[in-house]
Amino acid sequence: MSEKFTLPANWSLPEEISSRFGASAGKQRLMQHAGHNLLILHRVPVAEETTRQAVLFWRSPEGSWKTTASGNGLSALSEHIESYEEVLAELDQQQDDAQSAEQLFEVMSRLNPIQRAVKNMHHCLQQLRTSLPNDKKIITLRDRAMEVERTAELLHADCKNALDYLLARRAEDQAKQAAKISNTTHYLNTMAAIFLPVTAVASVLGANMTTGLEGHQSPTTFWIIMAAALLSGLVIQSAISKKG
Repeated sequence: MSEKFTLPANWSLPEEISSRFGASAGKQRLMQHAGHNLLILHRVPVAEETTRQAVLFWRSPEGSWKTTASGNGLSALSEHIESYEEVLAELDQQQDDAQSAEQLFEVMSRLNPIQRAVKNMHHCLQQLRTSLPNDKKIITLRDRAMEVERTAELLHADCKNALDYLLARRAEDQAKQAAKISNTTHYLNTMAAIFLPVTAVASVLGANMTTGLEGHQSPTTFWIIMAAALLSGLVIQSAISKKG
């Protein structure tokens, strides 16, 4: 959506062009009629902006330029392209400095509308260059717009690759952590399996009941029972491991 505006009163645009405007400038495009070339472009989109601010460049059939931007003629159009070059340079630096997926996502969110804007700007300047094939200044500006579009595309690809890498690395770290937890759990289960018979025997022998072993003074019987319990635990652990 473009901001509401009115055409400058001192512009002598033909009715065939001025009548095509509604309450807003609309999308970026080139309007032509009887030697008139009206270029409607958008300023650099601002974060969380719901409207697009239009800037107009009009070339009369005599070859003079007027604009709603600050400046005159093609120099203002050059500065308009430069504003995109500057913001892309800032976003490129932010992408280089990004250390988290959140920061990269912020850069991409800011970049997406700018990428669309520069693509449409390049398309409009290509149409203007076709309309004025012998104007070297227009060719130069068209080429700059093409480079800006390419810069935006490369920056978007770099951000996406960096974001994919961070997500893949995070998933790999989580997988390693899960493997460590699994190994630790396995060790604990192994220890529990080994000492389960010992615990069971100790519980039985510790009960207040006559077992017939109360009168034995030699520790040999105790160690035999413990050895048998440990052996049972090892057998259980081995059986569990084979099934696993």
